[in-house]
Amino acid sequence: FLRRLAQFVDSARVWQAAGLTSILREKLVSWACASDGKFVAADEDTEGYIRGLDVMRRGEGAVRWSELKGKVRAVEKCYLAYGGDVSRLMDLCRETMVFDRLEQIANCLAVIRQDRTVEVVRVCNRLNPGGRHSLVALLAGSISWEKNDGPMISGYRDVSINLMIQTAETRALGLDRHVVELRLVPRGIHELTLGYEGQVRHKRYQNLRNALTV
Repeated sequence: FLRRLAQFVDSARVWQAAGLTSILREKLVSWACASDGKFVAADEDTEGYIRGLDVMRRGEGAVRWSELKGKVRAVEKCYLAYGGDVSRLMDLCRETMVFDRLEQIANCLAVIRQDRTVEVVRVCNRLNPGGRHSLVALLAGSISWEKNDGPMISGYRDVSINLMIQTAETRALGLDRHVVELRLVPRGIHELTLGYEGQVRHKRYQNLRNALTV
């Protein structure tokens, strides 16, 4: 079963995720410009982050973008969290935006909401312990708000959005129904994930998450 699952994860869905990478990044830069969002800078000599407006000027090579979710972790997540249902895997293609203030996250959510080429399928609000209150007004309607107990217990906070990009380009490429993930993270939280100590913290979180899903 796991071998078949790995083969499926490694085929069409990975191809779709890879195809969406540059399209998603272009979207993110425009959203960051409108909401004063930042990205992790590729240049280690900087303060660590680069504004969307500076990415527009310097190019996408100025950003240290996220890689596609690894095959081992994708299979693990499908098996432990989703009972082998690959259709529920929505973060093969994923990126992160960082914000200095919480109101900037709210502004970014509003910008995404207004984008006619985007369909938001799920929002997980980990900024609010209840998970269902503080930002609901911005994304009222058919969107499902969910609370993920693992990150909440660990102290991690962000707003995680799963969405589909539906443009003429993505439809022509057969990518318009592939769901990607965007995490909007407060800078103070994101800084705790950097460096060696950040890797240690993330490993602890992985162990907690897996324990909660078994």
